[in-house]
Amino acid sequence: MRRIAVSCSTWFVLVATTPLDVRAQESTPELSAALKTINGKDVQATIDFLTSRECAGRDTAQAGLDRAIGLVTERFERLGLESVSDSGNAFLAPWSVPVVDAAACSLELAGEGQAPSVWAVREDFVPAKGCPDGSVEGDLLFAGFSVSERKYHWDDFAKVDAKKRIVVALLGEPGDGKNKKFFEGSELTASASVLEKAKAAAEAGAVGLILCPSSAEESTLWLGSQVPVVSQSGRGGGGAPLPIPTVVVSLSVAESLLGEPADAVRERVVARGRTASEPLRTGRAKLAVAMEARQAPVANVLGRYRGRDPDLAGDIIVIGAHIDHIGVDDRGRICHGADDNAGGVAAVLEIAEAFATAKPATKRSIVFMAFTGEEKGLLGSKAYCKDPLIPIARTYAMINLDIIARGRKNAIEATLPPGKSAIDRLLPAASRLSGANLKIGDGGHEYFQRSDQYSFHEVGIPTVFFNEGATNEDYHQPSDTADKVLEDKVAAVAKVSCTLAFLLANTDIKGGLK
Repeated sequence: MRRIAVSCSTWFVLVATTPLDVRAQESTPELSAALKTINGKDVQATIDFLTSRECAGRDTAQAGLDRAIGLVTERFERLGLESVSDSGNAFLAPWSVPVVDAAACSLELAGEGQAPSVWAVREDFVPAKGCPDGSVEGDLLFAGFSVSERKYHWDDFAKVDAKKRIVVALLGEPGDGKNKKFFEGSELTASASVLEKAKAAAEAGAVGLILCPSSAEESTLWLGSQVPVVSQSGRGGGGAPLPIPTVVVSLSVAESLLGEPADAVRERVVARGRTASEPLRTGRAKLAVAMEARQAPVANVLGRYRGRDPDLAGDIIVIGAHIDHIGVDDRGRICHGADDNAGGVAAVLEIAEAFATAKPATKRSIVFMAFTGEEKGLLGSKAYCKDPLIPIARTYAMINLDIIARGRKNAIEATLPPGKSAIDRLLPAASRLSGANLKIGDGGHEYFQRSDQYSFHEVGIPTVFFNEGATNEDYHQPSDTADKVLEDKVAAVAKVSCTLAFLLANTDIKGGLK
């Protein structure tokens, strides 16, 4: 994409030559009151919730994202924002996404001389991401953690015959006997990944793999994070393909298979400091996996603050941020997405509360949007722009907040597309009137096509993209956590955005790109 050479000094030259001198604009008492409601403490509380274990990384089409959507919906309702949607939930704008999901899957324990135990998919077990279709049957073999790593001197298949068997193994990995929780300290290594476990079992001759949690918390996390998986191609949506049918079971099923509580088994294996592989007395199992491509319902969340001008109230200023992230990785680590993009959502909610509480008069309406599917290719914002609830022709401008909670403490980038609009002309005044003490640069252009404002830009809407201008070392990692965010910086960006939205909603500058 073409980099835009527009500096802050250029903005002020533009302002000085415009018919409407925005430098003369002053704050209103209502805007001042609105800005006073925005604070870092509330920002942090929102980020803490969105990065909680219950939200599980907010992957699109999964339960953790639904919990995050619930927070935004409840907040919009409590603030008294107007509905934009005519869906069953007043603030949801539904769309659908292609996923790969479990279809005809079964797991049955069939020990000799005993009645078979049949378990239900989703409730008792789920196929792991990347699981191939297949039907297998075999004797059960407990193989520790299904890890075979020479560098860690650990091989769960060294002294057992796994050929044509279904391996039962624990999730995670053992410590190394030197007061380390895992092989290399406090962080799981690649040996704990489902892919590496499946590879180790397959190389030992196993025909299937059953992975067991050792706590209720681990069980809930894994069962809720494997399916459905978004797949734009319609198949194979979740990471690298696994070599053999692989499922994750619930804590209760794990106990049935192991013949004792899984946490006790784990403690014993780790205490020994070596593998404890052995055939299981529970006998044989039948495992069948069949995945299907389907469309899953998803939704963006929208709430409107109504303008007061009879002619202009139908026009809108969009303030948006994506609420989704990338979920749980195949080691069972939550990718929390604090900077990407719980911080942006927190800012949008602060701005919504500022308008709803102080009620500053605006000519145009303001619509607050929390987008889903951004991490899958801007799918949620593209869906909205393709089928908008408010005509695109009535969308005056779009402000997007994405990755604003880290980086330089008192600086943010405002990335603008080619062409001039009211945003360029009003941004310096917004910075001044907000009192945010935030240096606003013009970088971050290399990321412009990777966030939701690009969907609006493609249909001709003037946009601005607030961002850090660089990705940090925790980008898309489990280490992007709430304790690392700069909550006061998020509040400052929210204040600038709030003021910019107020000015855009009231300006006489004709809309559109020039």
